[in-house]
Amino acid sequence: MARRSFVSTISLFCVLLALACASGASDDHDTGPRDASSGLDASSTDTEAGSAELDADVTNDADTDPADGDVDDAGEMPSEDAGSDVDAGELDAGEEPGVDAGTDAGTDAGTDAGVDAGPVCPGGCDDGIPCTVDTCTAAGCTNVPDDSLCVAPQTCSATLGCRDASCAETPCRLVSPQCGCPGGEGCYLTTTDTRVCAPAGTSSEGQACAADICQPGLICINVSETTTEIPVCKRFCTSDASCTAGPGSRCVGTLGAAGTRICSSHCDVVTQSGCPSNASCSIYETTGGVRLTDCSGPVGTGGQDAACVDDTSCQRGFACINVGATIPDNRCLRWCRRTAPTSSCPAGTLCARLGPAPGLVFSGVEYGVCF
Repeated sequence: MARRSFVSTISLFCVLLALACASGASDDHDTGPRDASSGLDASSTDTEAGSAELDADVTNDADTDPADGDVDDAGEMPSEDAGSDVDAGELDAGEEPGVDAGTDAGTDAGTDAGVDAGPVCPGGCDDGIPCTVDTCTAAGCTNVPDDSLCVAPQTCSATLGCRDASCAETPCRLVSPQCGCPGGEGCYLTTTDTRVCAPAGTSSEGQACAADICQPGLICINVSETTTEIPVCKRFCTSDASCTAGPGSRCVGTLGAAGTRICSSHCDVVTQSGCPSNASCSIYETTGGVRLTDCSGPVGTGGQDAACVDDTSCQRGFACINVGATIPDNRCLRWCRRTAPTSSCPAGTLCARLGPAPGLVFSGVEYGVCF
């Protein structure tokens, strides 16, 4: 909503913010001999060769005995040959295949295959989300959300961590009371109008926020009318009811293409409370006739009756007022209260009314300037 100052026109609002995340690391290995079968096969070959020599000796005995023509020897020969055949069967068909098929195959399938099929996770599996269970498997990393690692009613999101599952806004709610972010974090707006969860700041509404981001529900806004930045924490809102700082705080500001709304700052023009030391409090009026207060800057050096261009030419607590009858004559004049609680003016001046009666009345009090 557009607005105009009772004493000057100011512009408002630009967005500041900062955010970040961490990850871990681990390693893997593939060790040990792949195949011990060559040594076992060589031993088996020796056994087989020995069996062949034994068979050959038995055959030679059989060839010699018939030449002697001895019937008894010939009778023994079949028994001798049969025994050799059995012997050959035990050695050739029993022991040798047993070694190859048992020991060698067992080594290949057990030791070698077991090492090759182990977990392979270069760089580790830590995804930086505290509530996921990170595991390295043969197929790679798995990161499984575990709700038991969150505090109810929060549940674990694989991308956001612990968050309030009952939050109706995605990924989080900007306006207080916020929801959707893990404990210790707030929902903030980036310069690209994107909502993100980030570690909660500490600066409160109306305070400067150059050193850190603001508390959850607030956003850091530049209120400067020049190139000198003056960041101040302001509250997100959906209506005037969201603006709880005081009667001067109204839901009148908008940010970015998404039209996110923020409250003006409640402050006191006489005492200058409610604004940081490098900004001044003034009373404004929207095009719809709604009066409010807000902070702007930078702060000038002009005191009472000093020439000025606009409010930035004057010290805190002063307004740049045109006092010329026919030609512009802008002067820095001190703010004052004409009705209770009244405030004093410098010697030789009175608290003059601004505009026609009833003057500038805000929140039941008429304000003027010392003139």
